[in-house]
Amino acid sequence: VTKTIFKKLSAKDLIIGILENFENSVKKITDLSLRYGKDKQNRILIAINDEYDVQDLLYFSLKSVFPEIKYEDDTSNYGGSAKRLDFYLKDEGIIIEVKHIDKADDKKYTKQMKEDLQSYHVVNTLTEIIFFIYAPNSIQDINNFQELEGEQTIQGKTFNVKVIIVR
Repeated sequence: VTKTIFKKLSAKDLIIGILENFENSVKKITDLSLRYGKDKQNRILIAINDEYDVQDLLYFSLKSVFPEIKYEDDTSNYGGSAKRLDFYLKDEGIIIEVKHIDKADDKKYTKQMKEDLQSYHVVNTLTEIIFFIYAPNSIQDINNFQELEGEQTIQGKTFNVKVIIVR
């Protein structure tokens, strides 16, 4: 299996770079939507209102670099109960889970993330889970999320967890 390498970056490092620069890329297009508001058909040009909007923008970015990436893949395909992976790069063993936080409720989202960790260990090729949190308005305490980072072992499956928070 050939692993993706771009400018001597591993797939993981490339994904982290894309995610960490998300704020820069959306700033311009969201600023444009604020500046111009609507097009001739009275449609909003660009808006990030929820997790699906974030996923759509990430899909565009990630799919252009990783054409084999799967979007909303079902874990039952890997022997687990039905839970959806936001993004999955099978050959690299990387899962990307997206969260959009519009109101400070750290406990709700850290609980969801812990539940995700408990569910995703069934994915055979899993080596990395990257949680991408887009929180333009509020997070009470970043440490609540960063405590999930590092090596995890769940039911004999060991993998790394990375948390990226963009405001």
